[in-house]
Amino acid sequence: MASRDWTIGSRIKNRWQIHDIKRGGMGVVYIVYDHEWKEAFAAKTFQDEVFERNPETADRFIKEARAWVNLDLHENITQARFVEDIDGKPCLFLEYVSGGDLSPWIGPRLTGKQPEVIGLAIQFCDGMTHALSKGIKAHRDIKPGNCLVTEGGTIKITDFWTGKGSQRC
Repeated sequence: MASRDWTIGSRIKNRWQIHDIKRGGMGVVYIVYDHEWKEAFAAKTFQDEVFERNPETADRFIKEARAWVNLDLHENITQARFVEDIDGKPCLFLEYVSGGDLSPWIGPRLTGKQPEVIGLAIQFCDGMTHALSKGIKAHRDIKPGNCLVTEGGTIKITDFWTGKGSQRC
């Protein structure tokens, strides 16, 4: 089954069952359950059209994904677990963070809560300091949507992609 045919309920390689699909401008994230490892993952890749337009995208994706996978663990960075080639298309399997992103927290949820805002900012800075100390030169897409929040309120920075081939993953 080609990736453009994957839908909710599909089973990829008879291992990962799709529970949700989130599409962005160029990327797509499949929320999957891994029947072999018995856990949920977010499987990130580019939309098929992106790979078709520029075949070098897959090589750059793999290089940047491996740099992310090789980051040491840090509580404020979404853990990249492994890269898998699925029918000629690379997919990066990430820890699944079920709390959503920081976007809905902006405004009423944090207004007037300076200690909570400062705590979230410190967590973000801790994560970025760790990434920078491990050779990631810049994030380049810092926004609330790329800051996931765990059910317990911990920030996890995600989406370490350049789109331009620099040493950011």
